[in-house]
Amino acid sequence: MSHKPAEIQNSGTFAVWRWIVFICVPFGWFLIWLMGSEIISGESIFGICGFRQKHDLPCPFCGMTTSAKLFLEGNFLDSLKAQPAGFILCIFSIAVWVESAILLIPAVRRKRSFFIKWKLRVLLLAALVIILLSWGWKIFYETIIYE
Repeated sequence: MSHKPAEIQNSGTFAVWRWIVFICVPFGWFLIWLMGSEIISGESIFGICGFRQKHDLPCPFCGMTTSAKLFLEGNFLDSLKAQPAGFILCIFSIAVWVESAILLIPAVRRKRSFFIKWKLRVLLLAALVIILLSWGWKIFYETIIYE
């Protein structure tokens, strides 16, 4: 198992990605705040959920905006209830943003990224499992507990 040296990981490509993350994560949070405050409509951006209309069940991503809005307001338990995957995504996005901000500091640039250590397959598999478990929770919550 070969690892790239820190010098390669901190070369131009990785620095560009750190800047992209550093800029895009707050922009995404700002969009979520705008949708949560109903300044812009999420339906106008994403459309109406066809999965819910066809199957009368929540799709795997239903509730993500609500979960993020509740997270931004500090209602962490309600955020977790609204969409567990959304809650985890909120925490993950903050962690990724903080790490990219730290690694943009010139004195720290030689350090190795925590997320590069993980294989992309592991992260994608973990995301898939979290989304499927959250989807199961949403179906259970809306069909058994909520009704």
